[in-house]
Amino acid sequence: MKPKSVAVALCFAALAAASAQDAALVFTGTGRYKLVERSDLSKYADGAYVGHVYRETRALIEGKPAPGGVRFEGGFLVFEETLRDMSLASRRIEAEVAADFTIGTNGWITLAVDNGYPSLRGFPAFPADRVAPGARWQAESVRAVDPLNSGVMTRMPVVAEYEYRGIQDYRGVSVHAVRAKYATRYRQGQDRSGDPGLTQASGTHEVDILIIAETGAPVLSRDRLDETFTYASGKTVRFKGFTLSFFETVAPLDDGGMIHDFRRAFADPNPAAPAGPAVASASGLPGNGSTPPADAGPAAARPTGAPPVDAKPEDDLRAAGAEGYLGDESAPELELGSGVSARRTEEGVMLTINDVRFVPDQDAVLPEETWRLDALAAVLGKIPDRGFLVAGHTASVGLPEHEMDLSIRRAKRIVDELVKRGIPASRFVYRGYGSAKPVAPNDTETNKARNRRVEITILED
Repeated sequence: MKPKSVAVALCFAALAAASAQDAALVFTGTGRYKLVERSDLSKYADGAYVGHVYRETRALIEGKPAPGGVRFEGGFLVFEETLRDMSLASRRIEAEVAADFTIGTNGWITLAVDNGYPSLRGFPAFPADRVAPGARWQAESVRAVDPLNSGVMTRMPVVAEYEYRGIQDYRGVSVHAVRAKYATRYRQGQDRSGDPGLTQASGTHEVDILIIAETGAPVLSRDRLDETFTYASGKTVRFKGFTLSFFETVAPLDDGGMIHDFRRAFADPNPAAPAGPAVASASGLPGNGSTPPADAGPAAARPTGAPPVDAKPEDDLRAAGAEGYLGDESAPELELGSGVSARRTEEGVMLTINDVRFVPDQDAVLPEETWRLDALAAVLGKIPDRGFLVAGHTASVGLPEHEMDLSIRRAKRIVDELVKRGIPASRFVYRGYGSAKPVAPNDTETNKARNRRVEITILED
């Protein structure tokens, strides 16, 4: 059974209120959105409780008009469970999934490549007619699941029952409230491309959805669930708990002011930085000179072309030949000084910290990196309401699995160092790439040092 008119998955449904008593549903999907989905679940294996599971999915997607609807592109980040004393710590990225799907004028999703995200397609769904409090309807959608995190998604048909509950107050804002219920029902073979070992699934979902009345922007959904998955081996997995989904429009970063602050921070290294012979870098070579001797004053420390201390953001970028620079993702990197550069990416503004000095083959940071970490923390701490993605990279000098593990540990160590300097751990996500993304051939020690780097992206979310 198809709905008369289906709104967009991920709650990209817009409600336009005619009055406090009834509403008409219209689809408005263009623009940039952030979606954060957090699941707090109790997990049971073969009937026995095995622990608490925390999983998070974050998406940054942008919708533009396309033939027959709106095309959304961007990406999903999937995080593994990381609860520490029941509070959020920094989270390691488990997977990065590209998003490319089109939402038709009827709200149905067509995916360019179905990699399992978004997991709900065609939910929530609403009738074309105006609705008043108490109005009820049914509609079909599809849900993709991977209970064992095996990498194989199984798509299950869903028939949901909806009820429009009228206007409510949410944190001082008038919102439309909708309640939905649907059952988990799956039999082996319903999805021929799904997990062949999943023989059946059953369970219940009750979902409350809030949408801003004035603007039609989605705000929040809460899904209370209890479902069990059974496999051909006889194994059963049950999840009971809730999933919260937050939806926000994305405000642009203040590129100019932020880059101005970074250029000033990296122009004047900490005069207390250790002097004497250069400490070996992670490459085993002497330091690259980004840390000056302790007796070098500010003028000597400041790289050529660094802004004067009283420069304004627009003057700083103009002096660097970079007016409007970071708005262009095709532009080359902008040098900030002291081995740090910046460029614009789809996710936000990415800082590259070259040749970070670690103890060789370890994740311990050498003392001469203290001033760069201090400078990073001082500026990042001033940026409000943004998350930070820390990525570690190594040169290709050993086994790929060792390089991957080392890059993850080094990324996590940089996070820990910045947390020590006062930035909340919950603002960080991190991952390692090993040697998979070199910026230079691994043919000389100089190029290997370039590949040993850390990237910090100020997320556009």
